[in-house]
Amino acid sequence: MSIHLEKSLALYQMARTLMPKGVSSNARFWGEGKNLYVSKAKGAYLWDVDGNQYIDYRLAFGPIILGYAYDEVDTQVWSAIQNGVGSGLGSELEVRAARRVAAMCPGVEKVRFVNSGTEATMYAIRVARAHTGREKILRITVDMTMCSSPRMPRLRRTATA
Repeated sequence: MSIHLEKSLALYQMARTLMPKGVSSNARFWGEGKNLYVSKAKGAYLWDVDGNQYIDYRLAFGPIILGYAYDEVDTQVWSAIQNGVGSGLGSELEVRAARRVAAMCPGVEKVRFVNSGTEATMYAIRVARAHTGREKILRITVDMTMCSSPRMPRLRRTATA
């Protein structure tokens, strides 16, 4: 089976003049001239701009657990969009989602939906400080791409207030 990457290579040449390594995150960099550029996705499959089909084992690093363009999910999302989203106020759907998360996760008493890992970390620190009564936290810094590497650097510990 021969894989053609002419369009991907052309996009890579253009992208590397605009973004470091031609990507907007290091996890997308597969090597010099090896980056893929997706044109569509359905179920567990991706197609690149050259028409090559791949099984996506990454699933967008987790959030695409049901697959891409999943009809039932798309229908529900489109319905929510048509009803207006992002008002900055609570909604019945938010309450229903929180109830479902709490029911699915034993030990969860309260749910907070957030928009980013940074925001989740901020709230986790606030909860930890409130629960322990302590102000200082321990931050362990490590490059996550090195976690499975035998050359993983030693953890650096820094106390922050």
